[in-house]
Amino acid sequence: MKAIEKVSSPPSGEVALKAPEGRTNWREGFAEWRLPLIVGLVLAVVTAIPYVYAYAGQPPGHVFVGFFYLWDDATTYLAKMREGWEGLWAWENRYTTESSPPAYLFMFWIVLGHLAAVTHVPLILMFHLARVAGALALMAGSWVFICHFIQDRSARVFALFFVAFGLGLGLVIWALGHPVVFGNPTEGLDLRMPELSAFYSVLALPHFAWSGVFAAFGVALTLKAIERGSMTLGLLAGLAWLGQASIHPQMPVLMGGATALALFLRPARPRGWAAAGFAFAIPAPYVRAATSPCRGGLARGDSQTQPRRPVPAGLASSPGRDSLPAQSGRRPATPLLRRPVPAARRPCGTGHV
Repeated sequence: MKAIEKVSSPPSGEVALKAPEGRTNWREGFAEWRLPLIVGLVLAVVTAIPYVYAYAGQPPGHVFVGFFYLWDDATTYLAKMREGWEGLWAWENRYTTESSPPAYLFMFWIVLGHLAAVTHVPLILMFHLARVAGALALMAGSWVFICHFIQDRSARVFALFFVAFGLGLGLVIWALGHPVVFGNPTEGLDLRMPELSAFYSVLALPHFAWSGVFAAFGVALTLKAIERGSMTLGLLAGLAWLGQASIHPQMPVLMGGATALALFLRPARPRGWAAAGFAFAIPAPYVRAATSPCRGGLARGDSQTQPRRPVPAGLASSPGRDSLPAQSGRRPATPLLRRPVPAARRPCGTGHV
């Protein structure tokens, strides 16, 4: 005979004090995301300080161009945004007098240009808004990626801060005085290439950060879709890979190959295979359009700019030779400040600032 347990009513006021289940879940979800969002906000504010100082301290007769890193590349990004601002959805090469067909490249910048046109925001401001938003999105994507692979809470927090503010071993090499190895002074690439660290990516150019955002979400969502056999997660992963393709069209191809290899080594359920295929099928049409070999104009232009094959001796010494100016402190001059150019003399495609 089954014993009947005595059920006692809760003390007076306990039911009223207990929060509804939906509200509790919402609060728990917000608490889970609070740390990465706060870290992203701190990252956005800290990296914005140099720009605010540069704009506020412009000498008379000079204008801060708006960039600290690769200013010559950054101005071409504004030109690509300008094409989107004008209503184009394909990139037109305006850096030559020869006619060439439009290509579905640099879509990330073209979309930013469309957003600037819709919101009536100057292109340079949209550029920096994308950089600030990239800091928040990068920390959110990093958190999703970290939580998928790491279970311990303290380890997750350490990994998040390490991603946000870690700069690799470049500072160690700098502190050691750039020791000479094989006759050449060493150099920390993480201090020279913004793509290698989150902090430097957010400080430099927005597409560096957003490439990491799409990659982090793409990897985590694809693996979750495979594990659960979820087509919904596969759809979200596909959108992430589509965003990645708007910056690096070849990346979904590489990640798709890596995912296929992983599935052969550790087979999943049929629905997991289907979810993975669905995720990488979403960016496939754009990747095909962006890398289509039928664009003869681009192919001819690329073939004309191929460098000559280097001799083995030059190939072996080129890394050290290229790093010598950096070691001696003789870096190429970067015109962070320039004199304003009259509107009538500005070349086509320099950007709407």
